[in-house]
This record gives sequence, structure tokens and C-alpha cells, in this order.
Amino acid sequence: MTVAVILASARSAGNTRTLVDMCFAAGVSIEDLARLHVAGYAYDDRHAEDDFLPLIRRLLAADVWLLATPLYWYTVSAQAKAFIDRLTDLITVAKPLGRQLRGRALGVLCTGTDSAPPPLSMSRCA
Repeated sequence: MTVAVILASARSAGNTRTLVDMCFAAGVSIEDLARLHVAGYAYDDRHAEDDFLPLIRRLLAADVWLLATPLYWYTVSAQAKAFIDRLTDLITVAKPLGRQLRGRALGVLCTGTDSAPPPLSMSRCA
């Protein structure tokens, strides 16, 4: 089983990369979104020439994708959000690539600065 790490941090050598390096042996495929141009989703597909589709083609060589992101204000980084949003392209303008996702797994690895995670709350909307 092959793993590809999608590093979604503003700092290529920050805490998130340090955690990735601690978790995986040398040789794991790492795609650094800080070094790529992945624009946000657009309904008119005006970002067809950015790095997203070439990135997906490279990621398809792996069985498991691991999105590594810092948490800012209890959410993923802007780089991770843009990547996640652009997955929509794989069910609209790039369906043949999207179909190749069948059988792959996606995991998330998060870093933060709090010494302990926030308490879980099981609130419901009324």
C-alpha cells in the first residue's frame, strides 16, 4: 500500500511537516501545497491551468492520501480548504480522473498549538 502526503501548511518546514517526518519513513511521497498553485473552486472552471489536475494525476499513484494540515481557529488551513473544494472538479470537469479515486482512502493529520484538545461537545440543533 502506497501513501501520498498532501502537506497543506503555509510553512513547508513547520510543525506539520515535522509531524509528517516523525510519522513516515523517508521516501514517502509528499506534495507541498505551499509550493504549488491550487486556486479556489470556481463554477466556471477558470482555474483549469493551475497545478490541481497535475497534482491529482500524481496522487493517483498512491492508494492512501493523507492530508496534513495545521488547525487554525478550529478549522483546516486555507491550502487544505482550497484542495478539498477543488475535489469538486473531479465530479464535474474532470470526471475520468474522479472515477479513478474509487478504492482509495483519505486520512487527515492535524497539528495545533493547544496543549490539550478542546472538550468534546455533543450539542444538537433544535
